[in-house]
Amino acid sequence: MRETLFDEGVSTKVAPGHGLGLALARQAARTRGGDVWLATPGGADGGALFVAALPGLLDSPAGTMVAATTTEGDA
Repeated sequence: MRETLFDEGVSTKVAPGHGLGLALARQAARTRGGDVWLATPGGADGGALFVAALPGLLDSPAGTMVAATTTEGDA
């Protein structure tokens, strides 16, 4: 699933209406010169960890803000 994780329509959920969040997040980040990637795939005990690098978003000494979020389920 790692190869298609950021494709539109790809989801680990069964219900309709899923599969756009990661694709849109990566597209938005790349538009601003950043990126979104899978840091930890997770497993049976927890969700995956994704990282977003968004250069210039905040006035930080390094010029880059890094944020992380987790999702439920395996990636």
